[in-house]
Amino acid sequence: MHVLAFSYGKNLFDNSHLERERMQACATATTELRMIIFARDCEGLSVTKDGNLYLYPTGGRTKVGMLVRALLLGGRLLRAQNLPEEWVITTQDPFEAGLVGYILARLFNVPLNIQEHGDFFSTPHWRLESTFNCGRSWLGRFLLRRADTVRVVSTRMLTTMARLGVDKTKLRLLSVLVPLNRFLEASSSLAARKLFPANSVIILTVARLVAQKNISLLLQSFASVSQGNQAARLLIVGTGPEQMKLTKLATDLGLLEPTDPKVIFLPWTDDVPAYMKSVDIYALSSNYEGYARVIPEAMAAGLPVIMTDVGCAGEVLISGEGGLIIPVGDQSAYSQALQELVTDSLKRPGFASAGHISMKKSLIIEAPSYAQAWLSALT
Repeated sequence: MHVLAFSYGKNLFDNSHLERERMQACATATTELRMIIFARDCEGLSVTKDGNLYLYPTGGRTKVGMLVRALLLGGRLLRAQNLPEEWVITTQDPFEAGLVGYILARLFNVPLNIQEHGDFFSTPHWRLESTFNCGRSWLGRFLLRRADTVRVVSTRMLTTMARLGVDKTKLRLLSVLVPLNRFLEASSSLAARKLFPANSVIILTVARLVAQKNISLLLQSFASVSQGNQAARLLIVGTGPEQMKLTKLATDLGLLEPTDPKVIFLPWTDDVPAYMKSVDIYALSSNYEGYARVIPEAMAAGLPVIMTDVGCAGEVLISGEGGLIIPVGDQSAYSQALQELVTDSLKRPGFASAGHISMKKSLIIEAPSYAQAWLSALT
């Protein structure tokens, strides 16, 4: 099968990146995999061939320019092939990429697969983040109902898609491939310990600082817990457009006292396992997630987890076994969960051990097997 994919994964042009490795494996399951990547002219990316994996940057100065170029480039690629064998178009989302894929699928009579990785439609949170998202929500619903197949990454999303009117026979469930070896095998570290006083109980979250992640909920919940627990500390690793807002909130909550900050913000790091191996609790407070691969990573690293009921909650993390699952946006329940794990030094290692063993025993799909499953999910 020949696959034409539309993606935002600019990391694919880095031949040492895990995403490149994953897509190389997927390409081996196809006759050829041609991927058009949305990227601007100024990023300086160029066409790359690696075996039967072909990467094409769209170029363009604006988002509209990238969309137009993606459409034209996709048309040229399909026209040049004269469609001698079976083809399928797959898009990374049901929005801009999905629109380009839909137009080309209709022009060339090629099956369309749309991938929904973000669980954007299960709650109103994403739609209400901006007026622009309201329009994208309508577009997404339109395209999902008209795709030949739809791939989702968690069980909860099957229900959401059915509720949107997507034919159940078109739905394909394939979770995200999460390489866990470097988390399972990571050594003990002092990466976070050296930032805080001795004997601190450190909570970690690693995230893009955007509205979706609802770091405000975590800060507010942590503030109420830290008042009665002088050892409690919070480490936030990541960057994003909400950083100034979150820093101000932490200041207003009294968590950034210069002499003894209860919260520390650090920029993104590629050495996430080191930080996970030097803290006590992992926390995720998102309003929505497609899968939340950081959860199996944290469990593999041996951390008890507190997470909102999103993504892989109930599938990878079972509440009361490897950690606690809290209703989305419930600050009282989140504070109570933090309080429970910060103060209960016996429960933390129990959850940590259960999560680690669960990830060690889980059937982690190797790249070649995943590639075949990925290809099957397109048709």
